[in-house]
Amino acid sequence: MQVKSLYFSISDKKKIIGLRHILVHDYDLIDDSTIWLIVQRNLPVLKSELIQIMDSI
Repeated sequence: MQVKSLYFSISDKKKIIGLRHILVHDYDLIDDSTIWLIVQRNLPVLKSELIQIMDSI
C-alpha cells in the first residue's frame, strides 16, 4: 500500500494538523477542557484508523 493512500485513510486529518498548529504556535489559547474533550471523542477513532493502517503494512 502506498503512503499516499494511507494518508487518505485517516479521517479529520486537516483538523489534526490544525490542532497541532494551535498546540505549537498558539498554546496560550488552549483550554484544557477542550483538549480533553477532543481526546475523549477523537483519539479512539484515530487509534482505530492507525491500527488498521499498521495491519495493512
